[in-house]
This record gives sequence, C-alpha cells and structure tokens, in this order.
Amino acid sequence: AQLDTVHYLPPVCQCAGLPDQGGIYISTPSLVPVPFTITDGAGNVLASGSVSNTDYYRFQMTGSNADAFVLAGDCGVVQTDRGFIVRSEEPVYANLRYGMILDNQAISITSKGRKAFGQSFRLAHVRSNPYNRSYASFTIMGTQPNTMVSIDQSGINLTLPGANAPAAKQQIVINLPIWMP
Repeated sequence: AQLDTVHYLPPVCQCAGLPDQGGIYISTPSLVPVPFTITDGAGNVLASGSVSNTDYYRFQMTGSNADAFVLAGDCGVVQTDRGFIVRSEEPVYANLRYGMILDNQAISITSKGRKAFGQSFRLAHVRSNPYNRSYASFTIMGTQPNTMVSIDQSGINLTLPGANAPAAKQQIVINLPIWMP
C-alpha cells in the first residue's frame, strides 16, 4: 500500500532537538529505471532523476531545511509552502528521514501515497529518551483544496505543541483550505 506514483511528505514540527542531516529516499521494485520529480509544497522542482530496484535515490538535506520542518511556534498553523511531493511515471516508495544532533533521535515518515486518501489511521509511540521529552510526532498534508481532517484524541493523554494547539481529550477538525501543486 506504500507503492504509488504520487507521494506527499508533510513538514514535521521541530519541537525538540536540532535537525542534523537527512534526506528523501526514493526506491522501486521496478527492473527498469523509473523517472521521478521532487517538488516543495509551493510546487518548485527540487530534484529529478530515476530509480530502479538496484539504484535508489537520496535527496540530501542538512540542518533545519525549511521545507522539511516547521518551527515549534508555528506548529498547529496551516502551512501552504512546506513539505514535499514526489511524482513518478511508475510506482515508487518515498521516505523522509532526518537525524537529530542531540539524544540520538531521528524521524522517519513513509508516505502511503494516494491509497491513503479517505482512510483512518491510528498513531502510537513511546517516549524514548531519558530527558522525558518525546520526539514522536505526526504530521498532515492536504492534497486538495479544503481537505478536512478529523483527529479523535479522546481517552488519551496527548499534548500537542504550538501556540495554536487545541486542548487535549477533544475531537479536532482541521480544514486545510489551500493546496499548492
């Protein structure tokens, strides 16, 4: 279900830790080369190339890449120019990975492609460092104008970062009004 010709990789909240280096990894089971393009959330082409089952591609990023991260104070605010879109002529896999400078933590987001549209997902993660800070996160990217997202956090103890973060233990409905190709 992760193999598709269009993948959306939304930005991640930079709530704790300093990003070090990372990249977008593109691969495919195809024996023949598959052309692809990576654009940012505003539609600007960042990279293009081809992949096959013996040759993956890594789009290298370092530091707080503006397309990959949203500062903690801007978490919970709709961003119209962040994130990445991977398009290919044949199905590929797309994954965003980033390491943090401190605490040996990292993020990894594997795109489900368009097959994820209209689906429900569950999120689970565990605190994983001795400083009682959680680097676990989730992120959402609208794929068309007025994408509606519903998050049910009732019955759990969830703390969302950012000045505009809703209170815990309530139903959250988010309208992502603008989508850039």
